[in-house]
Amino acid sequence: MIRFWEQDPDINAVDSIMIEEYLDYIFDSSSGKKANRYKREIKSLFNYLRNRHMIANDPTSPIDDYKEKPFKKYVPPAKDIQAIIDIANEFESDIIRTTYHTAARSGELRQLSFDDVDLKDNALTLWTRKRKSGTYEADTIDMSKSLRNILQKRIKGCTKDCPWLFPSQKGKLLSKYTIDNILPRLCKKANVKSFGLHAIRHHIAVQLAYKNWPLIKIQKFLRHKRATTTDIYLRSLVKIKTDGASILDELEQSMKQIYPTDP
Repeated sequence: MIRFWEQDPDINAVDSIMIEEYLDYIFDSSSGKKANRYKREIKSLFNYLRNRHMIANDPTSPIDDYKEKPFKKYVPPAKDIQAIIDIANEFESDIIRTTYHTAARSGELRQLSFDDVDLKDNALTLWTRKRKSGTYEADTIDMSKSLRNILQKRIKGCTKDCPWLFPSQKGKLLSKYTIDNILPRLCKKANVKSFGLHAIRHHIAVQLAYKNWPLIKIQKFLRHKRATTTDIYLRSLVKIKTDGASILDELEQSMKQIYPTDP
């Protein structure tokens, strides 16, 4: 934003018009979705400053949200997920299958360490910053038999200096770039439509919905704070058909039987 303005003004001199001009530029050069994301980040900055009495007002308040084009998230079919597992090496396969059995985000997988695996209680702790406050929060989930076998094998390679279950080749924390590029590279090799680890989370959510899992159970599995988030999440993935409309025929027939039309 400072580069766009070609100046570095005093924070109290920044007004709504300056910010809106920048967001208009993002909207025109990219998309409404990106402009709205930038607006939220800028608003967070000014709320931080206002809460600490460094500024009096939030200049983003008068700015309306930008229109976004409808976007449907890609849900890879099961055969494509299996195709990349078939050509993956052991390390890559373990990451993919761990994602499948946890619906974990890539950042959560990178942070997994020896201490997060509880074989005694058959539980796994996932740490996420996907919260409004931005602070780390722990979610504990049950391990499936397959997940337990994978993690039991992975913890054997952990050491005090390298506690991560999926470390880099140098024994350090795996970089975001590396983990985010595993699947696109394998997809190209397997000659299937490209998708990332997060798309496996999409796949699992849809499969659970098709299995008629209640919304509250899917919410718990995806570890969303609110059921409304899960509902929006599922709507963005697929339009799930139901057989609920057929009951209306039954109700109408029942009504006719109870209240027949006079001859």
